[in-house]
Amino acid sequence: MYEIQQWVRMICVLCVLYCLLESILPEKEPFPVIKLACVLYILIALISPSKDFSFDEINFEIDTQPVATVNQAQYQDIVLSQTQTNLQNQLFSYLETTGYKLKEISITLGLSDEDLAEVEEVYIICNEGEDIQGMKNSVVDFFMVSVNVIIKEE
Repeated sequence: MYEIQQWVRMICVLCVLYCLLESILPEKEPFPVIKLACVLYILIALISPSKDFSFDEINFEIDTQPVATVNQAQYQDIVLSQTQTNLQNQLFSYLETTGYKLKEISITLGLSDEDLAEVEEVYIICNEGEDIQGMKNSVVDFFMVSVNVIIKEE
C-alpha cells in the first residue's frame, strides 16, 4: 500500500508542477513543446506505477456476514411508530404551553391509499375541569386539519 501512496503523491506533484509551468511559461515558441513533454511525462507516470507494487497486498475478500434486512411493511411500522411518538411528544408540549394540564396523549396513525401517514385518532386524558372544546380546537390548530379527538377527564 505504501507504494501506491508514493505513486499517487508523484502524480500529484507532477500535476502541480505542470500547472506552475503552464502559468509561468508564455504561449510562444518553443514553450508549447516543453508543455507537451511535461504532459507526456505525467502520462508515462500514470501508466507505469511503481515497479515494487504487488497485487498480493490488496485484500479481495468479501465480507460474508449476513446483513439484516427489513421488508417494506416492517419499515413502514418502524417509521409510523417513531412518527407517532414524536407527534405525541410535540402535541403534549404544545397543549401544556397553551395552559392545559394533561395526563396522557395517544395518537393513532394509519397509512392512506398513497402510503402517506394520516392521524386517525387523538386520545387525551386530562384533569377534570379542563376546557374540552378549547382543547379539541387546540389539537385541530396543531394538526391544521380536522382530527377525531377523544378526551377523557380523570
